[in-house]
Amino acid sequence: MSSLSSLPLLDSLREYAASNGTITRSGTLDIVAGRSGDNSDGDVPICHMIYFMPFSRVDGDGIRTVFNALSTLESGVAVMLAAQHLNTGDGSFVPEVAGLSDRCPIRFTVE
Repeated sequence: MSSLSSLPLLDSLREYAASNGTITRSGTLDIVAGRSGDNSDGDVPICHMIYFMPFSRVDGDGIRTVFNALSTLESGVAVMLAAQHLNTGDGSFVPEVAGLSDRCPIRFTVE
């Protein structure tokens, strides 16, 4: 079983670029400039997917309890796995995704 290796790598690239000013926004994509910062090394377009589901709730008595309605945790993991498969072109679940990473420069991160 492989790890979700593309996600931490792309998160660190996106955070580094934001801190040194080599990231721009184009529509819904963050564009990270190539290594030299002048776009000559190839920009990396990143689509940042945000997952909004509650992992806990506060009851009327003020006590926080774990909330797993509609498989909240499982859905979060599924989104991370989907991003990994898009980034690596893994078509094991969705055959159309096979080789996508070679055909499309966009990479995906998850929050």
